Amino acid sequence: DAKKIIKILKVLKTSRLIKKFLLKTKEKYPLIKVRAEKIRTFSELEKEIIQCIDEDGVVLDRASPELRKIRRDILKKEQALKNKLETIIRSSRFAAIIQEPLITVRQNRYVIPVKQEKKAKFPGIVHDKSDSGATLFIEPFVVVELNNSLRQLIKDEEREILKILQKITSLIGERAQEINDSVLCLGEIDFIYARAALADKMKAVEPKLNQDGFINLIQARHPLLQGSVVPININLGRAFNILVITGPNTGGKTVTLKTVGILTLMAQCGLHIPAAEGSEVSVFKKLFCDIGDEQSIEQNLSTFSSHMKYIVQILREADFESLVLLDELGAGTDPTEGAALGMAVLD
Repeated sequence: DAKKIIKILKVLKTSRLIKKFLLKTKEKYPLIKVRAEKIRTFSELEKEIIQCIDEDGVVLDRASPELRKIRRDILKKEQALKNKLETIIRSSRFAAIIQEPLITVRQNRYVIPVKQEKKAKFPGIVHDKSDSGATLFIEPFVVVELNNSLRQLIKDEEREILKILQKITSLIGERAQEINDSVLCLGEIDFIYARAALADKMKAVEPKLNQDGFINLIQARHPLLQGSVVPININLGRAFNILVITGPNTGGKTVTLKTVGILTLMAQCGLHIPAAEGSEVSVFKKLFCDIGDEQSIEQNLSTFSSHMKYIVQILREADFESLVLLDELGAGTDPTEGAALGMAVLD
């Protein structure tokens, strides 16, 4: 498929141009340079594709001498056909028979529109008729051989194009592994750029990292909140390792939990976080959260039962290298019992 080959050509060009650009920045970005050096270039393959196919996916005459010759013969044959048909159209003998003085194509054959009632007076092969039935599209007997020759040339053209595409596909196949490796390098570089662009958009900073369970978020913001956002400060893991957040409804308790969780995950994914300079995040081996109402009709679980199911699972799997986020611990039951349950879980 010529259009798919053009898509591959664009990848090859992109690889070459990106590598050329990134190698110029090696002094400023040495780690990017290391990745850029892994990108392979395919200049000869690019030239071969450009020689044979244009940017719209059309195989060019210059792709092979044989294709150029066939296409010249097609043009000559088409012209001869049209000249013959023009002679018929202009002939006074057929003036009253022809519906319209034009040449058209039906079933890949050049034909003339003829009045249905005059069919017997026009020797030829009927290939089609109009929706109304008043017009028949007839191929005159005198051009049948020319039409046959033209169809044969078109078949020859299709076979030659197939040979050219097979040749290019084979050349691509020989370098397929190298191309694939380069695409993976481009993907990695693109991912780095995407992270940088996201950090710039969020006005994010690089957090300090530790493995001691210490979190110190300064002026942190949830990355999905837009507009005027009230930042939060969270300190956890040194003087104490359990933090209970209380306050009225819509006071931001759940958003705070989500902010801590998502910023922790962002940092562990190599992303900058939307917070102030000096913010610090720990690398946790496990992160558990139970946030929101997860009622299950299928399992016939109430709000309370649903929370309890998750909390039991968390208590079973969490350890000293885990971050656990629990929202509205003990909700869905009697406040006194819920408070007692919350204290037991925290203990």
